[in-house]
Amino acid sequence: MKKRFACLGIAATLACAVAADSFAASIVCTRKTEKCYFFQTMECQSLYLNPGDACMRAKYAGFFRVRGLKIDSRDLQKGQNALRQARIEFFTARPSERGRLLLMVDDLAIPAAANALKKVGVASTVEPIPQGPLR
Repeated sequence: MKKRFACLGIAATLACAVAADSFAASIVCTRKTEKCYFFQTMECQSLYLNPGDACMRAKYAGFFRVRGLKIDSRDLQKGQNALRQARIEFFTARPSERGRLLLMVDDLAIPAAANALKKVGVASTVEPIPQGPLR
């Protein structure tokens, strides 16, 4: 009987660890292109989404890769307008660095997004974003 309770206790502990791990990751789905991005370390609270975009907690997913273009937070409006005019889908995230923001774009759109920002005088650096495995 004691052995059975010990096995149940171990199973419950493992279940709690798996559940806690699932809250450390997020999926962002964008309305415009209907793509979803999976992040191992970013949480929904750290992301500024466009209207219609969704962010949810998850453990397993991953459909497309995304990178961040780090910009000065004072250039946010100008940078967002430049990406909208270039018709590049993005969402914004807060990095750990104060006074900076990340404009998150699809990996394939990085060259076009960097050029759009450069044209309006917004300096940016490309940041790799921790993501889960692609399916």
